[in-house]
Amino acid sequence: MKTVFAAVALASAALASAAPVAWTDWTSAGATVEGTLALDSGPVSVTYAGSTFFTQLGSGTDYFSPTTPYVSAEVSNAPTAAEMIAINDVGSRTITFSQPVLNPYIAFVSVGQIGSGVTYTFDSPITKISEGIGYWGGGSAVFGPNSFTGSEWHGVVRIDGLVSSITLTTNNPETWHGFTVGANPVPEPASMAVLGLGLAALKRRRRNR
Repeated sequence: MKTVFAAVALASAALASAAPVAWTDWTSAGATVEGTLALDSGPVSVTYAGSTFFTQLGSGTDYFSPTTPYVSAEVSNAPTAAEMIAINDVGSRTITFSQPVLNPYIAFVSVGQIGSGVTYTFDSPITKISEGIGYWGGGSAVFGPNSFTGSEWHGVVRIDGLVSSITLTTNNPETWHGFTVGANPVPEPASMAVLGLGLAALKRRRRNR
């Protein structure tokens, strides 16, 4: 049993000890917004499909300053300055990766207004990673398993799992809020194999009790 737990612990540590997050370099905006994640395993194309209020392609105001809401023990670097998609309406939109990405992150700027929150609902479970006082001040958010409601909220959420696309839906219009997408390199195959073996052994042991 100790060997099984050790295997799981080692593999989990490999998953958690990620390199700095690669944030999307948004390169074009038209019917869709296109960008690239520069991962250690190679470039991954990112496509955003949905309405936009404006898009930053590397120039303009750095709304991810100050960096406090975006840096944590898990995410060591804030999003790239002036690389952001801004929206101001209600509806669903989809972010698609050219290959599956493990536990991608979304960094948000100013979701909702004080007294008039905006709810985001996702098609996958999410985890709040960090929050704080951002470009437009400080606010708060209430989280559920696959949603959150923000009132002037700045922070980072993680989409849990290996995903090829993320569908996110907003329920309330506002002046605008923005976001970008990031990811860590996919763990090396050996780490994934060890984790899979450890979890399989745990399941077998529980069934045999």
